[in-house]
Amino acid sequence: MPEWIRALAATRPFGAGDRRGTANLIDSAARARGAACISTGSSVSLARPLLGGDYNSTQTRPGFHHETWYNPAPDGMGWGQDHLVLNPHGLQNTHLDALNHVAVDGTFYGGRPVTDAEQGSADVLAPDGLVTRAIYVDIPHHRGTAWADRPVDGADIDAALAGAGLAVESGDALLLDMGFLTWFRWIPLGTRDTGAWCVVLALVVIYRHRRNIEPWLGDSGRCNWPMFCAHAPRTTV
Repeated sequence: MPEWIRALAATRPFGAGDRRGTANLIDSAARARGAACISTGSSVSLARPLLGGDYNSTQTRPGFHHETWYNPAPDGMGWGQDHLVLNPHGLQNTHLDALNHVAVDGTFYGGRPVTDAEQGSADVLAPDGLVTRAIYVDIPHHRGTAWADRPVDGADIDAALAGAGLAVESGDALLLDMGFLTWFRWIPLGTRDTGAWCVVLALVVIYRHRRNIEPWLGDSGRCNWPMFCAHAPRTTV
């Protein structure tokens, strides 16, 4: 484990006992800044089509399964029923990591032991929600390529922002598009090394830490694809 991970895990930027983490950065000013960006009110989905048969799917854990049925009643009424199975960890569907997903030396955020029942989850964020401005960074568009063809670093993100005349502010969300789906369609699933952590994870952690960014949403996951070489962990922010 790199020492910078332990160093970051040991920090308590929002005080001892905090469970919200960088969600604390989304204050009234950040929410107002996000609301001020709305011009058309159009809704844009960031989700991927739900599919089964991912690399970590098994017969008993299909990754995705949706079953519906109808229960009629004698008086003419009835109720539609659903059963949904969704594995949030994979490469095909939208990847949803838990708030406490990666442990460092047996502890989650704030130094809480992984066995602590008071970790907190969505209930910690629910009172205020997560409403803020999202900064969309399209790396392939910035480079003029089909996908990010070489490692992405903080300088790439800053250059893309500068080209759009934007600057990251405290509490903003970062949407990082690296052309993953385009690359994904070109490389057969069985030929990918899904055991290598992408350098993008290190990049985002450091970039968020130094820019006071709250959530990060990206189109890459746990895979060894061209733009994130597992053997080139240099990151510039």
